[in-house]
Amino acid sequence: MIDRLIQGLCTGALALSTTVAAPSSPAADPCPPGAHPTGAGPPQGRAWSCVLTVDGQPLRHGWHVEYGPRDLPLRACEYARGELHGRCSTWTEQGQLLARGSYDHGVRVGHWWFWEQLEKLDDEDGAVARASAEGVLDALDAGVGPQTPALAQFVLEQGFEVHADIRVAPKLCAATSCVRAATVDGRRVLAVNFDPSSREVAASEVELARAAEAAAAGHEQIETARRQRARDAARAASRQRAAQLRWQRSSLRCVDGTLSPSCVCGGPRRGCCSHHGGVAGCSRAYPELEIGEPGPLIANEFVRPDP
Repeated sequence: MIDRLIQGLCTGALALSTTVAAPSSPAADPCPPGAHPTGAGPPQGRAWSCVLTVDGQPLRHGWHVEYGPRDLPLRACEYARGELHGRCSTWTEQGQLLARGSYDHGVRVGHWWFWEQLEKLDDEDGAVARASAEGVLDALDAGVGPQTPALAQFVLEQGFEVHADIRVAPKLCAATSCVRAATVDGRRVLAVNFDPSSREVAASEVELARAAEAAAAGHEQIETARRQRARDAARAASRQRAAQLRWQRSSLRCVDGTLSPSCVCGGPRRGCCSHHGGVAGCSRAYPELEIGEPGPLIANEFVRPDP
């Protein structure tokens, strides 16, 4: 069963199956030379590892597999002397893939696939969607500096396109990575190649420049909207302060309906309206705080309305 697990983890055939059988014991497959299995899978345990002892310290060396409450694997990754090195996959508790790819001494290399990383693309606020796409690429080290906005622009444009296979979706390459994004089987998928060839980068040069220009325009639109929102907020605050000042200077109303000639809403009330039945209240209602529209900063142009 271990063999079936390993064969499903980012093989050269790039099989993107969404579930995998859960091995029950590390004893079904040998660990690398010098390492020994420890722990157990369901039903005896929730994790097992191949462990190598170096200078008295146990280090993961070989496969490390963790299981969820449904006895399905949550994480299965290869290690070398305590570092992620080799194939790695993670799943949801229901057995759906979240990420799949390979590491080289702790660094992602080659082709990776990520599910459920781009859910904020459908946010009604285009500023949120753009920031999320750029944040995901930064977190995955898929974009660096000025290339990140262009790659994120491409992800925003392509993430809602439906494809049966993410590997046939359009791709955009920068010096750091190639990205593809699409909706596959109802789930948004991000594919990243962390080792783009010079030929792929050169082929994307024109499209990358176009995406960078579109990303810059998107950022300018967001900044313009933010400045306008800040101006609106400042004007609202100014109106609020003026209304509060008018309230403070307004006369108190006495019980008999007359206005106090000397007492105001924002001042002390002791002795006010003493010959008019006492103080009934302020002659002006206290100004309510203006609450701005909670809507999006800008509309998300990439979300298509339901047919």
